[in-house]
Amino acid sequence: MWRSFAKGYYIGNNCRMKRLYVDTAALTPTDMRVTRVVERLIQEAGANSGSIHTEGQQAYTALDEARHRVAAFCGVKSYEVVFTSGGTESNNLALRGVVEALPRYGGHIITSALEHASVLAPSEELERRGCTRTIVGPNGEGLLSVDHILAAVRPDTVLVSLHLANNEIGVIQPIRDIARVLRAYRQEKGSVYPYIHTDACQAPRFMPLFLETLGVDLMSMSGAKVYGPQGVGALIVRAGTNCAPLLFGGGQEHGLRSGTPDVPAIGGFAEALSICEEERASESELLSELRDALIKKLSVLDGVVINGSTRYRLPNNVHVSFRGITGERMVIELDRRGVAAATGSACSSRTKSASHVLLALAPRDHWRRDGAVRFTLGRGATHRDVEFIATQVSAILSTCTLSHN
Repeated sequence: MWRSFAKGYYIGNNCRMKRLYVDTAALTPTDMRVTRVVERLIQEAGANSGSIHTEGQQAYTALDEARHRVAAFCGVKSYEVVFTSGGTESNNLALRGVVEALPRYGGHIITSALEHASVLAPSEELERRGCTRTIVGPNGEGLLSVDHILAAVRPDTVLVSLHLANNEIGVIQPIRDIARVLRAYRQEKGSVYPYIHTDACQAPRFMPLFLETLGVDLMSMSGAKVYGPQGVGALIVRAGTNCAPLLFGGGQEHGLRSGTPDVPAIGGFAEALSICEEERASESELLSELRDALIKKLSVLDGVVINGSTRYRLPNNVHVSFRGITGERMVIELDRRGVAAATGSACSSRTKSASHVLLALAPRDHWRRDGAVRFTLGRGATHRDVEFIATQVSAILSTCTLSHN
């Protein structure tokens, strides 16, 4: 049995079915160019980068090169790059690290009702341990208000943590505007707080991530969302930001993340980001066109609503709700027809709990939460793919309507 993870064929039980993978917000398949870098580094940099022998120095050189490449991608110094195991660890390090670096445990945190579980869960745990927390809600399009964020700031606010681009509905938040008013607030108060953290894991394929341009102090990224290896990512920590480590040991990653670095994976991550930068303009243009085409085709179907802003949206994201059929049923039916989509965040989909993102968007429309499906297009997507998805969705809706009559 063989299955292409991007777009190809599934062969098994004497059948052959074309497969279309439109769940790249959950995970992007590793680009073959990245795979070649990883394979080369496995051979050339297989030693511990902390060792002083020749093999160790080769590994250290490869690690240093990757660090400089990631730093250049973010417009920062190499010592501001902290390699992690991915977005979840980066988000946890940002939130818990800032709080645990305080002279006395406590402080106030601001986040939003739209955040990834790896932000909401640690913020909830910090609240349980003695911090206070304010969760700001979005408008009906999933956009956060600069004024609402600023109004939530208190004298003891130490951190504001917000998505740059949402992993479910793909809405892009006005992080630059939010950061600008928060930095003005800090200057007025003569304080380094509150720090500003953004989860940018979904963003590198489609927008520049210069730390200074965004105006943030900490920024999370993940290799699994940029056609890089799984199990690797980074937290960018602006110089001078007070952040305590979660892991203690050998003091790697400037003392913020002990543990032997996975040099081949880190090298692959750096390569993936470079490819994102090179192909960003062309990929964004094509996927925006395909996204809009799919939104148009799905919008004309009965009982379908588009979730989130269509203007401030990632180029690859189409998030819809269906009235009269659950998202889980739709995803299962699509899978039977060769389309791999999702009901929402892969990190929480197996719990079968309602999407907290849609709960924040439409708290009274239960059917929108129950009937939500996310399509996230990948590299190599075509107009034929869009037509195929729309045709299959229409057929499923017709079948479900007939079965209920």
